[in-house]
Amino acid sequence: MVHVPLKGQGEIISELLGKRIQLGFLVLSTAVPYFEAGTIRPLGVSTEQRSPFAPDIPTLSEAGVPNFVARSWLGLLGPASTPDSVVARLHDSVVGYQNDPSYIAITDKAGMTLVNSTPAEFDAEIKRGYEQWRTVVTNANIQQQ
Repeated sequence: MVHVPLKGQGEIISELLGKRIQLGFLVLSTAVPYFEAGTIRPLGVSTEQRSPFAPDIPTLSEAGVPNFVARSWLGLLGPASTPDSVVARLHDSVVGYQNDPSYIAITDKAGMTLVNSTPAEFDAEIKRGYEQWRTVVTNANIQQQ
C-alpha cells in the first residue's frame, strides 16, 4: 500500500471515483450520498462502535482490521493561560447547545455524535490521541519529512 497525500474530502472522492486510488478515509456525512448511489463502497467505520447514522457499515475491527480505532472530534480550545472561570463559563454555554433541537438536527445531519465532557475529560481525550498516534508513528518507524 502506498500513502497518497490528498488535500481534502473532495479530492479523495474525486480520486476514488476516477479509480486513481483504491481506498481513503472520508467523513461519514460526506460519504453517505456516494454509498447510497453505489459509486463508493463503505468498508468500515474507524470507531469502536458502529455509527448510529450508518448502522449497516461494520467497524473496521468487525471487517477484519482488529483494534483499529481512529476517532475525530471537534472541540473548543483556547490559550493555556485562559482563567478557569472563563473556561467554566464557556463550557456551560456550549453544553447548553447540546439540548437545542435545531443544533441537534444540524449535528445529526452531519453524522456527528454529541459528547458532553468536562474540560478535564476533553484534555484527557486529546492526550490519549497524542499517545495513540505517537505509538503508531514509532512502531511504523515513520520519519519526519
